[in-house]
Amino acid sequence: MENLGNKISEYRKQLDLTQKDLGDKLNVSPQAVSKWENGQAEPDASTIKKLCEIFAISTDELLGNEPPVKEVAVTAAPAQTVVQPVIQPVVERVVEQKIINGYCEECNKPVGPNEYVVTHSGRGGSIQHIYCNECNAKRIHNARVSDYYDFKRQNMKSFIWGGIAGVAVLILFLVSCIVEQSEELPLSAGIPISIYIGYAVFAFVTQMFWGNSVTDLFFLFLKSFRMPGVIFTLDLDGLIFLIVVKIGLSILSVILSVLLFLIGIIITPTYAALIFPVTLIRRLMENKSLKEAAN
Repeated sequence: MENLGNKISEYRKQLDLTQKDLGDKLNVSPQAVSKWENGQAEPDASTIKKLCEIFAISTDELLGNEPPVKEVAVTAAPAQTVVQPVIQPVVERVVEQKIINGYCEECNKPVGPNEYVVTHSGRGGSIQHIYCNECNAKRIHNARVSDYYDFKRQNMKSFIWGGIAGVAVLILFLVSCIVEQSEELPLSAGIPISIYIGYAVFAFVTQMFWGNSVTDLFFLFLKSFRMPGVIFTLDLDGLIFLIVVKIGLSILSVILSVLLFLIGIIITPTYAALIFPVTLIRRLMENKSLKEAAN
């Protein structure tokens, strides 16, 4: 209704209101007011009433309705005819129209109740986003597809680096066994041990990319030892004592930290080798679930 849009624009400007000011009074967006004034959409009946209250005008003035005048001949006497205007009651026209709560950010489609979802982003969820149900479904589908391919790339990267590390360690130990054969460790025993160590390193490096319990156990052994404080006297002998003890404690802290790390290097790959089959099965099942969700 172009005439209605022009009147809304005219009365709004008379009150020196911006489209945002008028939208705030009506609890709608400035875009909705712009669409009314451009004739792209129409306000519903309740909004029309609110507009009339804001503009201090009647509904007829806003809608441009004029009361119809009808001439009716009334016979007062045989020789005289009086023309009297009869004003028909004007019934307020209620425009049946879809209620618009906002516009989809993706397709700019107007959406009403139960036709959209609201999401939040930014720090503390300060930014609000509106998506129609169709665009929101596409957005969720695209996110699932992205999660599936990210998961797939992570698996590929973990197997590549795990395989490189495992094969390198396997070759290193095999060469060492072949070059330094001894009665204590014959080649027949060195080959299986090399294969196991290569497998353990492969399982360890692979699962480090997955961020499971292997990663937690490994970082547990990366802790450094904190030495207690030292009590000393404020004289020359006390300061010398403090310096000597601090240096000694620092060296001891480094030695203990290195020993703990070496213990972790032994324990963590062994643990990784034991749980790798179970973890791999769970990983494959998760990959299957993500693939089904993405399709």
